[in-house]
Amino acid sequence: MKKTAQLALLVFAFAASSSLAWAQVPNRESDVHACAAKYPEAFACAHSGRPCSTDFVILCARDLGDGWGVNGKRGNPRDLSQDILAFRDGGTAVDVTRGNAPMEIVDICGGCGAPGQRVVWSPGPGGPGDRGAWVDPFSVQPSSGAGGPGPAPFPSAGWEARHSDVLMRLAAQGVNHNGLSTRRAAEQFAFSFPGEGWGMKSADPSRPASHDVLARQLNGSLVGYRIVPPARNPPLFNLTGQHFIPVAPVNHVGDVPSGPSPVPVPPLPIPTPVPPATAHGDVLQAIAQLRTLVTELHQKMDRQDLALRDAVATAEMAAQSAAAAAGTQQDTRNRIEDVLTAVDLARQALENPPTYSGPAKFSGTLTLRPKR
Repeated sequence: MKKTAQLALLVFAFAASSSLAWAQVPNRESDVHACAAKYPEAFACAHSGRPCSTDFVILCARDLGDGWGVNGKRGNPRDLSQDILAFRDGGTAVDVTRGNAPMEIVDICGGCGAPGQRVVWSPGPGGPGDRGAWVDPFSVQPSSGAGGPGPAPFPSAGWEARHSDVLMRLAAQGVNHNGLSTRRAAEQFAFSFPGEGWGMKSADPSRPASHDVLARQLNGSLVGYRIVPPARNPPLFNLTGQHFIPVAPVNHVGDVPSGPSPVPVPPLPIPTPVPPATAHGDVLQAIAQLRTLVTELHQKMDRQDLALRDAVATAEMAAQSAAAAAGTQQDTRNRIEDVLTAVDLARQALENPPTYSGPAKFSGTLTLRPKR
């Protein structure tokens, strides 16, 4: 009973470790579907026994990048699997060409070579401990010549001893990916070798940056150097059609820019500041004229308002005077009429003096004396 429990525990531990190892392998099934759509003829030929049988795994591994390659069957890099990819940076299989370093093999084609073949994603088809060999997909060429050229000849004028020195110093810092980070390397190269066009790359603008290839714009072309794992003479690849990612220069190793370096690209000239009056003379003049016109308009409106107020006040005074004058004239007219009436009465009295027909009241003489 005790042995049975121990055996069960060992099986569980082994399964758990295998699951953990498989969890380290990124799932790229959606990218394999994209490869099948991109290379339909190569996918149809996979595992068919024809010369193009390995074309699909080669082309797909190139597009995936980031540690993906082709698998050498049972550790033989000259005998390539026709439907399996190899992952270099961890897994349950072993790479016999790298001292049994951990790797993973993933079956990506179900029923290949027969009608109804389809894309699958099946890590570890041979089980834990399976023997394989990671093969750089750019070191082999599809039979159809599709996918662009393979690795360029090396050594190349694009890589020199000074580049190797900086790369080895970065690798010694033990950052990531066997002691090296591609972004860190790109930033350092941009600092140490200004004007040489160092940066990162991705398969296209929508894909993530590569984790193992350092990119460079060289003589009008895009090339790349596989620097993971680090080596003094990394292989050079033609990256025509892929996407260059510029990086900011950062000094990670505390060094000064290495020489000899090409003549750096001169910075853009700083434009000489132009006085606003010269640069925008017409606009400023129009604004000044408009400001003057508005001021004059306000002044004119103030004058008109004042004149209107004066006119209203004058009219009110004239109306009052006219009313007063009208009342005075009426009084005078009435008085004149009274006088004329009295004059008429006096004239009538003179012309027709009154007569007295009654008895005499007195006799004698009536003397009129002036009033004293």
